[in-house]
Amino acid sequence: MISTLEEFKAFAKISTAENDAKLIEFLRAAQQFLENKTDRKFEKTQIQKTFFGAGNSIFIAPPLEFADDDFVKIDGVLQKNEIDFFVNSELGEIIFNKKISRGAKVEIQIQSGFPVPPADLKLAVWQLATKFFREDFDVKSKKLGDLSIEFCATEKNLVDEIVQNYKIISL
Repeated sequence: MISTLEEFKAFAKISTAENDAKLIEFLRAAQQFLENKTDRKFEKTQIQKTFFGAGNSIFIAPPLEFADDDFVKIDGVLQKNEIDFFVNSELGEIIFNKKISRGAKVEIQIQSGFPVPPADLKLAVWQLATKFFREDFDVKSKKLGDLSIEFCATEKNLVDEIVQNYKIISL
């Protein structure tokens, strides 16, 4: 997961363990929500994709890492990393040294995702998990000494801004 239970509990200032199972559900749901909204996985994972087309580059989703057991094939022919193509990890792009002919079948297996999740993604997960927690336990306000704090929807705007930074744009 993008965030551990301990990290979230520290953020949300939760010291008891009585709702831990529920909190883990909320963290998973928040991460799934973000992955669905951005159309990408954030945890490091192996992905396999097939493309048909022309051009000399393919955009997947940053960051990318080409591991020993990964491959790129064009019409079934294995391509050699750093000879036939190279991987631009930061841009999430595979760039070929020669143009791929129109309709050629390009098969890719590559590592995608963050080895260490960016802080803003963790914050978005925490904000969403907090929102789920409040809704599930019907928490609308909190009393701190003589003060009463009403919760508002500002976390939604923050999460929307973070989602826009990671959303894959299809052209």
